Amino acid sequence: MKVFSKQFFGRVVMILLIGADLLACQRGIPSQTSPPNAEPTQPPASEAPTPQPIQATNFNRAQMLRHLVTEVVVPTYGDFAKAAQTLRRSTVSFCQEPSEEHLQPAQDAWKDAVALWKRSESYRLGPAMAFDSSIDFWPTRPKLIRKALNDSHPITESFIEFAGTPAQGLPAIEFLLFLDNEESTAVIASYQNLETGKRRCEYLQGLAQHTAQKAQLVHERWQATKDQYLDEFDSEHAAVSAVVNQWIIALETSKNTKLTKPFEGNGRSPWPKSLEAWRSGHSLQNLRYNLQGFREVYLGKNGVSSGIGFDDYLQSLGSPLATQITQQLQVTEQALNAIPEPLAQSLKQHPQTVESAIQELKKLTILVKSDMTNLLSITVDFSDNDGD
Repeated sequence: MKVFSKQFFGRVVMILLIGADLLACQRGIPSQTSPPNAEPTQPPASEAPTPQPIQATNFNRAQMLRHLVTEVVVPTYGDFAKAAQTLRRSTVSFCQEPSEEHLQPAQDAWKDAVALWKRSESYRLGPAMAFDSSIDFWPTRPKLIRKALNDSHPITESFIEFAGTPAQGLPAIEFLLFLDNEESTAVIASYQNLETGKRRCEYLQGLAQHTAQKAQLVHERWQATKDQYLDEFDSEHAAVSAVVNQWIIALETSKNTKLTKPFEGNGRSPWPKSLEAWRSGHSLQNLRYNLQGFREVYLGKNGVSSGIGFDDYLQSLGSPLATQITQQLQVTEQALNAIPEPLAQSLKQHPQTVESAIQELKKLTILVKSDMTNLLSITVDFSDNDGD
C-alpha cells in the first residue's frame, strides 16, 4: 500500500481550489480566493476588440466589378462614340445647307450624345477621366468660344487644342447649335451670315470632329484595358471604394450644382442660367440621365443586360440598405419626373415641386454617402461641406 505524504495532499487541495475558482469565474460566481465584494474585472479599453466591418462570406466582388465594366461601362462608352460620330456627320450636313431641315437633326444628335455621356457620370473612371474636361467642360465659357470665332487663324485640330478645354466639347457645341435658347431661325441666320457664317461652321464641325475623336479614344482604351482594370487597384475593396466615391461625386454634383444652386439663386430669386444645358432646354433630362447611370451601375443593368450589381452585394451582407437605396432611387426619379419642362421655368413657377426633388435627391445621397460607406468601411474622398 502506497503512503501519501502531507505535502502531496496539500498540493491536491491547492489544485482543487484553483479549479473551483476557474469554474466559478465561468459561471459568474465570486471566487473563493477573491474578496466577497470585489467588482468583476474588465479588460482595459485599449484591449477591447475592434469592431470589424461586415463581410460577405460567399460574394464575389471581383465578378461584380468585371460585370459592371464589361456589361455597363464599356458598352455605354461604345454607344457614346457612335453617337459622337452621328453628331459629327450631322454638323457637316447642316453646314452644307443651313436650314431647319438640317438643324433639327444636328440638335437631336447633340442631345443623344449628351444623354449617353451624362449616364456615364456615375462611373467616370479609368480612361474616361483623362478626357472628361475636353468632352464636357462646364459651365460653358462663351467668351472663350467667341474669342475662337473671332480669331483669324485657320480652325485646325491644333487650333482647337490650343483654344483650351472651355472652348471644346459638348457645351461649346451646344452654344453654337442653340445660341441662348433662341428660335431656330436665329440659329440658322447666324450660319447664313456672309461675314461670320463660314467660320462658325468651320468651328462647329471642328468641335464635333474633336469630340468624336476623344469619344473614340475613351471607348478604345476602355475596351483594351477592361480585363486588367482591377489590376490598377491594391485590392478589391479599393476598387469598390473608387466606384462608390464616383457615385457620391455624381450625386452631390446633381443635387448641389445642377439643381440646388440654380433653384436658390442669389437668395431672392432662382438663377436659371446657372443650370447645366439651359441653352438647349436639356437641363432636366441631364439630371434624369445622371440618375439612370447610377441605376445601371448600382443594379448591374444596362438596357437588356442584367447581372450582378451593388444591390446584390448589399443583400449578401444581410443589410436592408439594398432595398432602401433601390426604393429611394425610384422615389427620386419620380420626383424629377414630376417637374414640368423646361426646368428653367419650373424653378420659378413650380418651386415646391423642385424643392421636393432636391430633398429626395438629398435622401438618396445620404444613403450612399453615409449609410453605405459606413457599412462597407469606405472612406469618402469627396466633401461638399453641406452637412450631408
